[in-house]
Amino acid sequence: MTGFKSSCQLNLAALSNASNHDNLIGHSQASAADSAKALRTSIALFARLGRRIADGLGFPPFNHDRVHSEVEAILAMRPDAR
Repeated sequence: MTGFKSSCQLNLAALSNASNHDNLIGHSQASAADSAKALRTSIALFARLGRRIADGLGFPPFNHDRVHSEVEAILAMRPDAR
């Protein structure tokens, strides 16, 4: 757990530094297509983890199809995000 805590502290320190903030926010080198791919990958991971956790705790499954559909509808409005 120490490694995770250290990593979080470093990330928080980087975000609190004004010059680093300018480099982290608003000046991304990622293209819209790269960002869309990362978003889709993150949502798929969240869905898989959600299913595993729900199964393990005996909760009913969450229907992630609506989330996927909404994200795809939003991304479809940006031709550069395909």
